[in-house]
Amino acid sequence: MVSRLGRACATTACAKSTSQPSVAATPANSSARSTPGSRKPEARASKRTAFSTTPTSSPEPIPRKTALDWSPSTNPSARTTPALPRLAAPPSLSAASSKKAIRAASPPVRSSPSSPVISAAKIIAALERHDITHVLGVPDNGSCVLYERLWDHDTIEVILTSREGEAYGLASGLYLGGAHPLVLIQNTGFLEAGDALRGTAYNMGIPLVMLVGYRGYATMAPGAPRVDTAATFFEPTLKAWNIPYTAMHTDDDSGQIDAAFAKAQETSLPTAVLLVAETA
Repeated sequence: MVSRLGRACATTACAKSTSQPSVAATPANSSARSTPGSRKPEARASKRTAFSTTPTSSPEPIPRKTALDWSPSTNPSARTTPALPRLAAPPSLSAASSKKAIRAASPPVRSSPSSPVISAAKIIAALERHDITHVLGVPDNGSCVLYERLWDHDTIEVILTSREGEAYGLASGLYLGGAHPLVLIQNTGFLEAGDALRGTAYNMGIPLVMLVGYRGYATMAPGAPRVDTAATFFEPTLKAWNIPYTAMHTDDDSGQIDAAFAKAQETSLPTAVLLVAETA
């Protein structure tokens, strides 16, 4: 009884082991039929024949690193970085003497006595006539004296910006809030801030007056040894951007500031006054 059962199990196992190769060898046009729900012999055969049955040798195991191999040149702990000198803290802007502290830290560069200058007092008088509440911009050698006088003014607030383009955005916001701002920058900053001017004051139709220092104007004189492109690019750029402008060469031209305010109101456009000389 036991021997018959053992022979039956062995026969069944042998039939199972030899059944799959016979299916793989069945041709595609075989008359073998599959019952519903069962896999097609042809599909099974094609999948089997797509893979090689030849045993492949297993690759040799790669030795595993237990620690990173730092060379002396790349080992962070082996490098020595010299300590940087400690910078002094900037003066506190909340202190009452902040204006004096900033002026002492960076004294203005004065013009030579022989250089043509424009009176800062004349410019400030024109700004007072038009009720200017804020002056925004970045100081330079030509406008440093004017900024210094404005800094001590009782009713005009000075806002120093990190770049010239920022001045146009802030001035536009101040105007919408009911203030009367003015931008005071140099022509190099004007060229840099073109997109900020376009996207704010120009597109918004704000009658913003700007005083722009004309750096390099003297280099355009005949016989000058070098021409400053900040000057040669300046007026063509103003014209290309459709910015109305006038120029102030001496104190006698202080009325040009009044004309610029009138032009800005007439056109609802930013208008420029070119400061050809430095302020004093």
